[in-house]
Amino acid sequence: RKIHRTGRVAEPAPPGPAGFSCPAAARLRGSVQLRHVDAGSCNGCEVEIGAAFGHLHTLIPVARALAEVQGVLGDHQDSVTAQVWLRSVGGSGRRAYAAGEMAALEMASADRSRAAFPEVWRTASAKSLRDWMP
Repeated sequence: RKIHRTGRVAEPAPPGPAGFSCPAAARLRGSVQLRHVDAGSCNGCEVEIGAAFGHLHTLIPVARALAEVQGVLGDHQDSVTAQVWLRSVGGSGRRAYAAGEMAALEMASADRSRAAFPEVWRTASAKSLRDWMP
């Protein structure tokens, strides 16, 4: 919201390297922008900043919905991979029991991810998120 209220605020571009020229970029004039944003791990800030500097505001809901899909799929993959590894650990006694209990927890996590997927996919594939497409 703050970025939206404030508007475009950016530092002037630093001078390019000496002796460097790119005729193709020169033809594009002001439409090429290069930014580096280090804002943490979720990329949420980068999306917001990108929206303030371009016409990507229509794609932000799409990106958020697809991030939810990616999150659910990633959680499922992590659970399935952990189950396979825990089953391969083997052993006997307490170690086998603990591995079995942990595999059961991962199975429950995979089930939750499977149950959550239809809703997040329905949200991500909603027609209202595709209005920008030709």
